[in-house]
Amino acid sequence: MANRCGRRRVSIVVAGPTHSGRGIGETALAKYSYRTIQFSLLNIAAAGLAGLAEAQAHEALLLSDPADPTALWITNYYTHARGLAGSNVAWFRPADSSFQAMHDVRHAAVFGHLTNRRLEPSIDYLILAPIAQYSVSADGLVSDDCAPVTRFAVPASFTFSKFADDVLTAGFVSTRMQGFFTTLDDPIAFDANETYQSGQPGGSSSTGDLFIGASLGYTGQRGVSGQTIVDMIDRSVAADGQGAGFLDTFYFVETNDAARSGPRDGLFTNAVGRLAQAGLAGVEISPGPLPPAGLPALGVMTGAANLDIAGAPFTFAGGAFADHLTSWAADFARPQQTKMSRWIEKGAVGTFGTIQEPCAYPQKFPSAYLHSNYGQGLTLGESLLRSLAAIPFQGYFMGDPLCRPFATGPEVQVSGVPTGLWQGAISINATATPTRPGTGIGSVQALIDGVVVAEGVSGSSLVLPTAHLDDGWHELRVVATDDSPQRVIGEWVGSFTLSNSGLSAAMVPTPASGDLGTSFEFGTSWPTGTVSEVRIVHLGRVVAAGDGSGPLRVRGEVLGAGPARVWAEVDFASGTTVVTEPVVLDIANAGGGAAGSAVGAFSYTKRTSPGAEFVAAFPADFGVGVEEMSYLSTGGPAQAALLGGEGPYRIYRADAAASGTDTIAFTASDGDTTSTGQVTVVYRRVPVPCLADVNGDGAATPADFTAWVAAYNAGDPASDQNGDGVFGAGVPGAAADFTAWIINYNQGCRF
Repeated sequence: MANRCGRRRVSIVVAGPTHSGRGIGETALAKYSYRTIQFSLLNIAAAGLAGLAEAQAHEALLLSDPADPTALWITNYYTHARGLAGSNVAWFRPADSSFQAMHDVRHAAVFGHLTNRRLEPSIDYLILAPIAQYSVSADGLVSDDCAPVTRFAVPASFTFSKFADDVLTAGFVSTRMQGFFTTLDDPIAFDANETYQSGQPGGSSSTGDLFIGASLGYTGQRGVSGQTIVDMIDRSVAADGQGAGFLDTFYFVETNDAARSGPRDGLFTNAVGRLAQAGLAGVEISPGPLPPAGLPALGVMTGAANLDIAGAPFTFAGGAFADHLTSWAADFARPQQTKMSRWIEKGAVGTFGTIQEPCAYPQKFPSAYLHSNYGQGLTLGESLLRSLAAIPFQGYFMGDPLCRPFATGPEVQVSGVPTGLWQGAISINATATPTRPGTGIGSVQALIDGVVVAEGVSGSSLVLPTAHLDDGWHELRVVATDDSPQRVIGEWVGSFTLSNSGLSAAMVPTPASGDLGTSFEFGTSWPTGTVSEVRIVHLGRVVAAGDGSGPLRVRGEVLGAGPARVWAEVDFASGTTVVTEPVVLDIANAGGGAAGSAVGAFSYTKRTSPGAEFVAAFPADFGVGVEEMSYLSTGGPAQAALLGGEGPYRIYRADAAASGTDTIAFTASDGDTTSTGQVTVVYRRVPVPCLADVNGDGAATPADFTAWVAAYNAGDPASDQNGDGVFGAGVPGAAADFTAWIINYNQGCRF
């Protein structure tokens, strides 16, 4: 997934993992080491990846703090292993002091990112890179007759971020039901663009309008290490589509602790029965409190305050979820009671706990049906949310929500992707073959840089508009969804290089590998044209910029450890921007700052939509650790309000009527030296890929034909429906735009 490799990758199809029907033990996991996982970005020079197991990457937005070394490391690693596009990373610290501040600043930054990157139709998961904060204050917002609710879990706040206004004003009770939950044996796929009630799409309650929020790890006291998270990611990716071995078992443990076992053990027998119908083994045991030695555990559900998880003789099979329903499993400030993080260290890929006293409400914990939902083909994130009755105010979900061991997605083949430099619209053919017995293909979608631009049926031609895109390299992702209730996804990932303007550019890093103390230089080149600005971009954030007169330097400390994906954006004086093909730097998690290196802040240009929230990075070169730097916003902007932020970025909301350009002045300091930079903000509506919407009303209607005729007669570029740069009445070749408009109109503006 998100295969950032060479241009000639359009005709070779690489098969996804085979499925042996065996469980994944430590021997099988060994082949998914970091070096092997590099296949998706470094070693395949000419291929799209077909049928990659459970390709949910386009549905996830990763939130990461650029001032946290562990967050940088895990962001590089997770985006690489899971195949997230660069647009699917938002760079800001995903926690604040209170839920009010979360709503005003952090949630706003998410919604602004979705608007500016046009990701609203596809994002279902909001995943936090590791952070050393697990809760935010929320005193007086939610009532409970048993124990006061004074804090919310950080990842959970993103789960219900779309109805945060109601949480702040409506006086919810702590057991208020969320709409995706059901006790029925009905494992259906989750869609954040649906509103759910009683587990079914539809209904008007705001509490059914959700994301799946999760954290890859808590790294504070009693949490997990960065290496533990890396190991968890490896296990999760390896488990996708692999199913279960003959002896692998889901364990439902009824303990002697009635307060912790009693809320859930009444459903254990039903859950075991549902698993059996799916051909999987579930076992009820008592008194436990942990599974026996010998049989790998696909999952564990138990109830106990104190467990010797590390010392227990059982092992986990790939993709396992485990929890132990106790009050303070996610209250990491308390030494009492076993912490949920111990399950991840043991080998699980997901776990759940509460950040303060929840009382023995079964609604606040996932039911036994989590495991039967999971075993019937949902992702781990879908399975947990579907089994969790109450809004997870106090519930912390740690692990990889994209893991899907018990279903395989369709195999996808794509032809027609252009090689070399290309101008105009692209027509591709996408064919998908289901891999699950009894399923067909529901739909096929094409995404450019993570944005859905076309949809059709298997075997159909998909017309991809390009007039709205910058020139240069673009990821092309084709995803096919089967027609089962679980809507399992397979994908093909490739690329194309656009040159509608006739311009091109390239970037070369020196060296290609190093450590956190390495100074990487990025040289850019272009055969023709005059360049006004070059920006070095790491997974969507600007880390260096200049006028193109020489190479730009970025230290490994800024990019973080792991496989760091970097590209350049080259602005030409003509107004064209060219994006270079990404490179992946192999940065070891070692080394550090070079003492005595002076701070050098970079000035650059940033585009954003009027009325949308945006994050402005404050890039600088320096010789200390990222956590030792300090930054100040010292002036501007005139047409946007500062919402918050800290470290090397600030979060703003652009005025609805913002236009033209604006400036933000900032300083970067290491305590000894200080440097000043400037962000030039360009307010511009985000270009849309729906060419048929000539009148710009957000839909393809007959009125657009009248608008197209007017644009054609006036020589307006809006009439250029095939993106070939030829348009206007009387211009040779421009009449082809009429046929192209009909094609675009029939395709519609659903994206």
